[in-house]
Amino acid sequence: MKLRHSVLFVVATFLAGCASAPKATWVADSGVWLDAAFAYQSNLVTVDENALFRLDDDVLLQLRNARTQHHGLESRLKYLVDTVVTNKQQPFVYAGRSTVAAQTWRSRAGDCLSLTVLTYAMARELGLPASFQQLDLYSVFDRRAGIDYQVGHVNVYVERQKGIYDYRAIGHSQGVIIDFEPSYDSARIGTTLNSQDILARYYNNLGAQYLAHQDYPRAYAHFKAAVLADPQFGAARTNLAGLYLVHGFRDVAERVLTETVNHIDNADGALLALHRLLTDQGRHLEAAHYQAQLEARQKLAPYYWIRRGLEALQARNFRQAIDALEKAQELATGFSEVHRYLALAYLQSGKPDLAQEQIAALSRINHDDPAVGQLTLKMAAARKAAAAAL
Repeated sequence: MKLRHSVLFVVATFLAGCASAPKATWVADSGVWLDAAFAYQSNLVTVDENALFRLDDDVLLQLRNARTQHHGLESRLKYLVDTVVTNKQQPFVYAGRSTVAAQTWRSRAGDCLSLTVLTYAMARELGLPASFQQLDLYSVFDRRAGIDYQVGHVNVYVERQKGIYDYRAIGHSQGVIIDFEPSYDSARIGTTLNSQDILARYYNNLGAQYLAHQDYPRAYAHFKAAVLADPQFGAARTNLAGLYLVHGFRDVAERVLTETVNHIDNADGALLALHRLLTDQGRHLEAAHYQAQLEARQKLAPYYWIRRGLEALQARNFRQAIDALEKAQELATGFSEVHRYLALAYLQSGKPDLAQEQIAALSRINHDDPAVGQLTLKMAAARKAAAAAL
């Protein structure tokens, strides 16, 4: 599956948004750690910041030659985009796991975090003024092996000085965003992240992978490393609480979630997990305190739009179904039901070409899904009926 990507221009008036907001100093105390329960060993975390961004010698040689041959910033920036983003001879493909920069380059594959890390590492070697940024009001939901991951969206911002780049531009811009999961929000300036913040996100992704494989000591070690690297990273705290709940440490999990909701902005995952925890215990009055916050933010998750789309499909309101499901598609990757319902909605709306794209996406996720064959038959019937009507 090829990665969607884009190179976006940022108009000069946005540049002030690049400054990082000062982070709160709150850090959870030692009472939230359960080292003995999970046989904690710090050496279970084998990747440090240098290893995450390190490039192989052959890649460094290419980049240094490129930097020598292309002296201007615009030429170096074009070299970076041509190599990582628009490379048709050796394209990068989507792989649902996070890898270090060197491994991403070797395999020509990675998730969006992996590609962002690789791009930043190359930009740094090319001497480009690059930084990471996070879109605070946007998350991608990714389904891998039956587990849903909520991924705070990150991309690479490269400051420019003058000139107009050879891509679609929004005005005369002074900045370029390189994004591997472009969305309606991708062109916005977000919060600048440092390399430790990115390392925390990498640790969190690995922790989730270990949790999915029930390797609890490594999951715990990586979630702890993520929290220590970026104490304000709510997703790692939420996952840590989830690990605690799996093992019955309900009181400590509640403490972690409560502190996260109270001290970290936009901690949607923690908010939902805390509400569920309280509801499951029959503590409905306490849960109601968080219900209003949940309702205000539910439209930022794909589940809300999938439900709306399915309801519209059942009511045969196909235009409304398409609107809702396209919104879900912007927020999610790997969700087979989104493509299944969208294909059906497009077919019912007389848009077979768009339906075919959704069937292909569904097949890439799971080619054994019975819906692939069923939708293909419906597609053939629709095309036959359309031809007969001519």
